[in-house]
Amino acid sequence: MRTAALVLLLLATPAPAADLPYRVGIAKADITPDHPIRLNGFGGRRTESEGTYQKIWAKALAIEDASRTPAVLIAVDVLGIPADVYDELARRLEKKAGLKRERLAVTATHTHTGPMLTGANPTLFGVPIPKEHQAHIDRYTPVFIDKLEAAAIDALKDLKPARLEWGVGKVTFAVNRRKRDVAPTDHDLPVLVVKDEKGKVRAIYLGYACHCVTLSHNKVGGDWAGFAGEAIEGTFPGWSRSSPSAAARTRTRTPASPGTRSTWRRARAARSPPR
Repeated sequence: MRTAALVLLLLATPAPAADLPYRVGIAKADITPDHPIRLNGFGGRRTESEGTYQKIWAKALAIEDASRTPAVLIAVDVLGIPADVYDELARRLEKKAGLKRERLAVTATHTHTGPMLTGANPTLFGVPIPKEHQAHIDRYTPVFIDKLEAAAIDALKDLKPARLEWGVGKVTFAVNRRKRDVAPTDHDLPVLVVKDEKGKVRAIYLGYACHCVTLSHNKVGGDWAGFAGEAIEGTFPGWSRSSPSAAARTRTRTPASPGTRSTWRRARAARSPPR
């Protein structure tokens, strides 16, 4: 039933103008580092990145209702967002776009193959970060903030009449990593879909409680959330974002369904070049 409901949710269904109470804008920015950098997530990984297996992104979704006071959600392929980074971004957007701080949300996909940011988990490695490594982190962080700012402003400029729909599906590739066959695991897949006046899908935002730890090598990429986004955009060109949430004790396993198995295998295949 859940699968059928999500299929119906994604079908193109034209809507009269009166049924389009929102305006929605979408934008994205490539935030892939252009130099080696420490990756966040694993304390034992203490060298800088050794290339990229997948581009990483900041994707912005601006939503405006009848109040004409937009809110902006930015989802980013990093482990987490330091408070200083959020504060600076909020300050800039209020000054340049009039966006109130309380109308800005920044969420991370929690990929464990994303770049370190200044002030993010500085004690993760158990030893001080070498000065030359910290210099690369400090060089990247202002560029990162600039990219998020640009994505948010572009999304606000892109506001168009839209309809929002949502549903909850189910996928089962998450498993409790402490007590695999005993402890509870949340397999719900909440999905928000943005459609234009012709019923065409413009954007898809989903959440799933599962760590992005399929990969643990030293290359930059978005892990399963990044591959899920590529797969979705391959079917529905436009904007998509997966944001793992409340995933402290869950990680990936080989999924049962062919579709999710394909995505999982693509992520695992990026661990090393084919033989």
